[in-house]
Amino acid sequence: VTFICEICQENGDHVTQCDTCGKWLCLLCADMDSREEADRIGQITEEIRINWNCTTCEIKRQNRIDDIDNGKIGSLDMDQGLDIDRYKEALKAKGEQIKEHLIKIKGLEDLIAEKDNCIENLNDMVINMKKEDLDTKEKCQKALLKLYKMEDELRAKEEELILIKLEMDDNLKEFKQLEDDKGEACKVLAEQDHSLVGLEKVVRDGEEELNRREKEMDQKTKELDQKTKELEQKTKELDLKTKELDELKVKTDALIEDLQFRVDSLETLRVSVNDSMDGTLNELKQVEIENTKLKLDLGNTKDKLANLEINSKAEQETLQQDYVKLDKIKNDKDKEIHNE
Repeated sequence: VTFICEICQENGDHVTQCDTCGKWLCLLCADMDSREEADRIGQITEEIRINWNCTTCEIKRQNRIDDIDNGKIGSLDMDQGLDIDRYKEALKAKGEQIKEHLIKIKGLEDLIAEKDNCIENLNDMVINMKKEDLDTKEKCQKALLKLYKMEDELRAKEEELILIKLEMDDNLKEFKQLEDDKGEACKVLAEQDHSLVGLEKVVRDGEEELNRREKEMDQKTKELDQKTKELEQKTKELDLKTKELDELKVKTDALIEDLQFRVDSLETLRVSVNDSMDGTLNELKQVEIENTKLKLDLGNTKDKLANLEINSKAEQETLQQDYVKLDKIKNDKDKEIHNE
């Protein structure tokens, strides 16, 4: 695209308009070196609202200024005489405005940095709380695994007690069989009383058989005492497991109190941050949901501990009853041995 200069009537690729006479001038007639300079001057005149004059109009303006200075014309007849002062004042006002904007921008940058720091601190707090919640959840899972292991051990102890009871029943049957054999031996001795020849042999055989039976009874009594000691040892182990279970219950209650304190702290933090940090509300709600789940899991764990405690007490009562039965059986055997 080409333009025609109204001064030299030459074609050019860029022209500039005089704000006074309205003529279009090429860069050469406008005394400009490049298009960038023309664009820069046009931007300045538009921003501070002053006129750009061609050479002819600028000479006329200077002549009017000289006429005013010489008193030839009044200041009211001058339309462009104060352009330079207005330009300076506009530049000064522009500089003040730029300073104010820079001060506001610095204040905004400080505020943004403060908010970013606050958001970063809040994110760190949320991350730390999540880590603590994960550690708490892991501790609860370990406690549950330990409880399950204790349940398996208690179940194994029950099976051992059942086997011990079966062995005791077998020992009682053998003891009754020994009594029956002893009665038969007495009957044989009574039948052979009429025979003086075989009486000594029968008595001797009966004494040997009786001694052998007494030794067997002593051996059975020792085995029964050993079983009783084993049962007492099992009872002590069960008491120790019950004590460990109580300690674990105390630790779990302390863990529940600590988690409740953390939940209360998190609720306080959520209320204080809710007005200024809307962006973190969803994360706090998610953390609150996870804490609620942990509270439910801990409640279930506490119920399981209570059930285990009840079962442990019931097993202790059963062991106590078995121990009483063993004492009764032992006393009966002692009476029978004393009577024999």
